[in-house]
Amino acid sequence: MESAKRFSRLGVTASVTTEALLFAGALVRHPGMVGAIAPASRWLSRAMTRAVQACGCSHVIEVGAGTGSITRTILASGMHLERYCAVERDPVLVDWLRARHPGIEVLCDCASCVLELIDTQRATAIVSSLPFRSLPAEQASRCASVFSQAVCASPGTVLIQYSYGLGDSPPFATSEATLRWTLFERVVLNLPPASIWLLQNTSP
Repeated sequence: MESAKRFSRLGVTASVTTEALLFAGALVRHPGMVGAIAPASRWLSRAMTRAVQACGCSHVIEVGAGTGSITRTILASGMHLERYCAVERDPVLVDWLRARHPGIEVLCDCASCVLELIDTQRATAIVSSLPFRSLPAEQASRCASVFSQAVCASPGTVLIQYSYGLGDSPPFATSEATLRWTLFERVVLNLPPASIWLLQNTSP
């Protein structure tokens, strides 16, 4: 929390330069967990926000919030949100997020906590920036299982996951027969280009 207080005292703004430096530090500390060369662009952040709006969920859990590029855009969109919880495992970025967004929950944890955070009575948009294609296979499989269970945990819950590249392959395979991937949008202007996918439960 001391870092968060320091950020607040300095009046640091979420400038491109500041976020780039924070991102670079996270990349050095956890290269396998970042899986990108730059924070999410404004085009990707806006597209992810459109996906949240399309789902119509008032509860949002963002996993792998990083420097908060997507967080900031969703919160600034004006949509009615009853709950916003950002999950990030890097303590430095957690302090930054808490300083920038004191009105939301920010947890220093990994993707496995999502099952504990889901309200089974409320539809939730799970917004994920996890780099499935660069994660170690065991870790990717574990995260995919957690997300699949979370989508099935409450009616209307949806996973909004972006992956780098413009191919037609979903971010990960799921063994749940009722779960379906849908391509929501391609973001060519991002660096690198990205595709946004929705994972939903088709069971009545």
